[in-house]
Amino acid sequence: MLKADDLAYAYPYTDTLVFEGISFEVPQGEVCAIIGKNGSGKTTLIKCLTGIFTPQRGHVDIVSPIGYVPQKVNFVYDMTVLDAIVMGRYQYIGAFSLPKKSDYAIARACAGQLNITELLEKNFSKLSGGQQQLVMVARALAVEPQCIIFDEPCSALDYGNQNHILSIISALKEKQITAIFSTHDPNHALHTADKVLIMQQRPDYLFGPTRVMTDQVLTGLYGMNLQKVKVNDRVTSVVALFD
Repeated sequence: MLKADDLAYAYPYTDTLVFEGISFEVPQGEVCAIIGKNGSGKTTLIKCLTGIFTPQRGHVDIVSPIGYVPQKVNFVYDMTVLDAIVMGRYQYIGAFSLPKKSDYAIARACAGQLNITELLEKNFSKLSGGQQQLVMVARALAVEPQCIIFDEPCSALDYGNQNHILSIISALKEKQITAIFSTHDPNHALHTADKVLIMQQRPDYLFGPTRVMTDQVLTGLYGMNLQKVKVNDRVTSVVALFD
């Protein structure tokens, strides 16, 4: 479960709020997508939810342990993919202990879920951006979390791997794991999420089931003509009608 109450945030040394008055709740085992234009505050909100940033107002209640998948990570020293995934076990290992066989077994199993076992002995820093993103998802799964928060998990991935990641996020519901993810693509929310938080012009935002993403709302959000398409009476995608 995740509950955000009246969140507001401004970066240090500025009085300009990135967002304010954001309140929403995601029950345990549900998926919530956060969508909005560039600069709308999606990543900043994600960092407030994870505790990386402290909001100026409001608070967040979240069931732990929490897995976090950032947009990009740079480790200070080289390590294998296996070791990068095992880092997700740090809270169970302890500061002055070494990973156990069971930690490595969990890491390998998480890599298997992402179909990246062939990368385990490779250097993380030598991977493509998309491969690194998959490794970070595996690391978050290794936490054995109650909630995973993803910051644009599909941003560096091709269509096939986007579909794979979204399937992984959907499958978390079967394990009663709450998932929050940000995305530029309303189709990701449409196909994966139970709820959606739409970051509009501050201080406006819209939260609710994915059906709140009407053509009118999406067109106003992105400033271009967007329409949901139905095939056999089922909404299949959001398409852009370019000028």
